Amino acid sequence: METKVLKQSILTILIFVASQMLFGLAAQPFQLMFGSTFGNTIVLLTVASGIVSILLSSLFFHNIDFKESIRIHAKMDKKNIFFCVTAIVGALCGIFATNIMSEFINLPDLMEDQFIDMSKSITGMIGIGIIAPIIEEYIFREAVEGQMIRSSIKPWKAILISACAFGLIHFNPAQVPFAVIVGIILGILYYKTRNILLCSIVHIINNSTAIVQMSIYGENSKDIRLTDMLGGAEPALCYMIISGIVCIYFLRRFCSRYTTS
Repeated sequence: METKVLKQSILTILIFVASQMLFGLAAQPFQLMFGSTFGNTIVLLTVASGIVSILLSSLFFHNIDFKESIRIHAKMDKKNIFFCVTAIVGALCGIFATNIMSEFINLPDLMEDQFIDMSKSITGMIGIGIIAPIIEEYIFREAVEGQMIRSSIKPWKAILISACAFGLIHFNPAQVPFAVIVGIILGILYYKTRNILLCSIVHIINNSTAIVQMSIYGENSKDIRLTDMLGGAEPALCYMIISGIVCIYFLRRFCSRYTTS
């Protein structure tokens, strides 16, 4: 059973990657013809490829249950709502710490110009900031991690596999380590809640913050560094450690106190 599920997970990811590549190739003529409007085109094609991937994955492998993926498996009383809020805060603290870590590693960003181009339109902002996160949560949390957990594969293994796959499919050195860590954080949220709602909210906040910043600052966003804004390397390192500790504390508290039905 485990081998079968792992194969299905790999095939799901390959379908997602293949559809992204095929739709990306389809965008090339538009780039040649329309130039500056290429950002809008590739966003629309990326969204379309993601939707196709979800439908194919659901059809062939039955690893997506659309109703269950958004069903709240817990009584949303004041206590659980409070712990959900703390989980979001903790996750965002972890993402903040990971952003600082990424600047210290300083890997090449091969997609920066493309993202800036996409952020110049409402289509791009909605596509990258809202729709793409939901699509990715369906693929990597619901289809990959969720199917593994439902098939009795150890949760830590399911979280790590989906997170590593999530990082690698970005194909961008600057994003890979960041996306792996974010994938682990989102994977923990999914494992505890068993739906994509909470992890989608965090994912949307993360992407939307980045895309709004690019939209506001344009080409100048390349020169904006968290380490500089925080006062240099040493203060940034302190903020990274503190944010990481807050993330771990809140997520542990969420996992131990949030009660599912």
